[in-house]
This record gives sequence, C-alpha cells and structure tokens, in this order.
Amino acid sequence: MIVDRNLTRFVVLDEEAVRLVLAKLDANQEGVVVCVDGAGVLQGLLTDGDLRRVMIEASSPDLDLPVGAIINRSIVSAPIDADPLTVDA
Repeated sequence: MIVDRNLTRFVVLDEEAVRLVLAKLDANQEGVVVCVDGAGVLQGLLTDGDLRRVMIEASSPDLDLPVGAIINRSIVSAPIDADPLTVDA
C-alpha cells in the first residue's frame, strides 16, 4: 500500500468555489476531496460522481457556489488507530 502524506491535494475549505474544487479534483486524480471548515473540522466529502450528479440536476450549474453547499455530509469516520473489527462499514 502506498501512503500519500501530501494531504493538501485532497483538502478543500467549505467556502471554496466549486470551480476551484473541480480543478483540485482534476489535479489529484483520485476523484475525491475532503471538505473542512475554517477550523479544520471535517464537514464532508465530495467525489467527482457527486459533482457530476449535482451538475446534471441543475438547469444552470453555478461554479461559483461554495462547495459546502453540495458536499456529502453523511459520512462515516473512525480514528486512525481504531480496531478494524470494530469499524462498521
């Protein structure tokens, strides 16, 4: 397994415009970004598939919309040192 320690490629602020997040998704080539607030608290995730669905559903997509308005806030997380047997997927 390859562990990438450069997390900035995957982190966006909830107030950043969708346009900028699109560029980050394209640049990191992983298809996912983690959205945090100004204090660094996890707010949700956004995948390229989530973004495609939002764009398809909108009659006129607003690329200047804050990404916090479209992220998936229904996420499951666990501490990095959690026992894998206790993590409910």
